[in-house]
Formats: sequence, C-alpha cells, structure tokens
Amino acid sequence: MLVKSPKTTSLSVESNHVAIVFKALGSTTRLAILNFLIANPNSNCMKIVEAMPHAQSTVSKHLSELKTAKIITASLDDSVLMYQINKDFISLVQNFVSSIDSHLTPVVTLETKPTKTLSSKYRKNIALKEFNYVFKKNLSNQS
Repeated sequence: MLVKSPKTTSLSVESNHVAIVFKALGSTTRLAILNFLIANPNSNCMKIVEAMPHAQSTVSKHLSELKTAKIITASLDDSVLMYQINKDFISLVQNFVSSIDSHLTPVVTLETKPTKTLSSKYRKNIALKEFNYVFKKNLSNQS
C-alpha cells in the first residue's frame, strides 16, 4: 500500500511510519518523557508528571502522541496505564539509520602536490592563453 504525501511523493507504509516517528521526536517535551521512560520503565502518567515541569494534561497529550506514533506502549496494571518504550520503535529507527549508512560512500581525500610559485606576469599569460587570446605584436617594431 502506498501513501501519498502532499507533494505527491509515493511513500511506503514503513517510510510513512518513519516520518511520523521523527516528527513525534521533534518535541523537547516528548524527548524528555522518553528519557524518563528509559531510566524508569513501566511508569504511570503521575510518575512522569512529577518529574516534568508540565501540567498533567500536557504530559497526557504528549504521551498520547508518542503512543500514536508507536514509540511507546501502554499496558494496564491494576486499572493504571503503565508506559514503556516500544522495542519495535528502536529496531525501526536502527533499520532506518542502517539503510542510510549503507548508501553513504566514504569520503576520499586526495593529496595534492605543492605547486611552485609563479610570477604574476607568468600566471596572467597562462590565464590568457587558456582563453585563446591572440597577442598582437608591438606595432612600433613592425615599422
């Protein structure tokens, strides 16, 4: 199944999901929540709110966006949602970065030999010869 973006570029479902994931990671608050969940897996919303300088409604909204992007998962534990990082999200990002890395070619630097310094008159003549300029003979010598 192909999904079309507004610029009419065809994207696979996986590419579309990668775009959604990276868009979701574009928020400092969501990144802070992810860092908290790395250090404190299986945390509920109230634990996360206590660690953040945001209101509970703000944290809940960001948790919902992370869950929609499938970056985190939630499981019910005694009628309380416990959040953890989705392991599929980690492999999705790793695969994406690996595919980019496999297409990159190493940068090769060429060593150049030092060139000897040429006089400015000589350099000017070389530059003029490159453009096929015809030098006129001195008219005073021809008379």
